[in-house]
Amino acid sequence: MKILDPNLKDGVHEWRDGKRFVKEGVKLYLEGTTTLAGSVVTLDTCVRNFVKFTGCSLGEAIKCATLNPARWFRSALSL
Repeated sequence: MKILDPNLKDGVHEWRDGKRFVKEGVKLYLEGTTTLAGSVVTLDTCVRNFVKFTGCSLGEAIKCATLNPARWFRSALSL
């Protein structure tokens, strides 16, 4: 089970160590709690939200979402 799969259907799912999580939309909760366990929101949705919440341009948002990860990977590969 891939917990970060955006195509995962809503409902209760097995996780690890006998624990289960509940998927509701893009939110994941530990079963029986209101503790947020993660998210399955897609990158394109994150970029659109960033534009909406900050007022930056789409190009700036795409740069924010891609440039720093690309720099990190480049530096990690050179180790």
